[in-house]
Amino acid sequence: MMLINFGGQSIVSANAGQPLTTNTPVSNINFTVVTRQTKFIQDGGYWNIELDVINDSISNNQDTNTPQDRSKDLNNAYNVIAKASIDNPDKVFIDDDGIFFRNEDLFVKDNKPGSIKIRSRGDAESATIPVKINIEYYDNNKVLHSYPAQTIYVRLDAPEKPSNPIIEIKQLETLPLGYADAGMDFTVGFEVYNPGDATAKNIKLTMEGLTAEGVTMASGLGTKDITELRPKSSEYIFFDLKTAKTNPGGTYPLTLKYNFVGEDKTKAPTEGQYALSVDIKK
Repeated sequence: MMLINFGGQSIVSANAGQPLTTNTPVSNINFTVVTRQTKFIQDGGYWNIELDVINDSISNNQDTNTPQDRSKDLNNAYNVIAKASIDNPDKVFIDDDGIFFRNEDLFVKDNKPGSIKIRSRGDAESATIPVKINIEYYDNNKVLHSYPAQTIYVRLDAPEKPSNPIIEIKQLETLPLGYADAGMDFTVGFEVYNPGDATAKNIKLTMEGLTAEGVTMASGLGTKDITELRPKSSEYIFFDLKTAKTNPGGTYPLTLKYNFVGEDKTKAPTEGQYALSVDIKK
């Protein structure tokens, strides 16, 4: 077993480090494919799987100690091409054409190293991905053969994706005395905080309960917009308010209503509200 980690994720190649065999070899030539090392990368990047392809055939010569003798072995493979592929790739796929060596001669017991680059998208989900290894070669009689495809498996354990933006409202102390005088302009402010694990987007906050006889806007609009709010971050908003000089005083309830969406903008907006009151002194 081979363990591949990338960005805190685990990928297991089930046949890695073990010979890949077949019950139906083509001609008398047999190949073994072995993985050789692992890589550590970040999510949404790529990793290299390094391979050895070995001509594991039995020699038909008794004496193969010299290069001249080995080159005459009938089980040598010529112009070997080795290619990796993933059927119906989506979020995990082979970079480039997947060929990790081409036109290489493999004498009996020779091995050739190569590497394949597998890339994953940042939004890939956990899955087991089969990777096929196809080998083509010419035999000693210059006949082209295709060796039966072998398969290794890589396991992608993707981290759980953040999905829950949350909005919390906290009123700021903008009235030092705790009240406002009738006929005077004053400001109320709020901290808008996202304690969730995903970004809140298109946040709209609206002050309701405003009336000409009670509390109304002194300037600006009664609606504030925040484009996005990342997890564990805050934005501050302020409303400039006033009352008429003829205001009799008292406590005036207001409501700050808000709505927002998460990463999936196809879902209905999340709504909420924050109740407050303003004391007016005559």
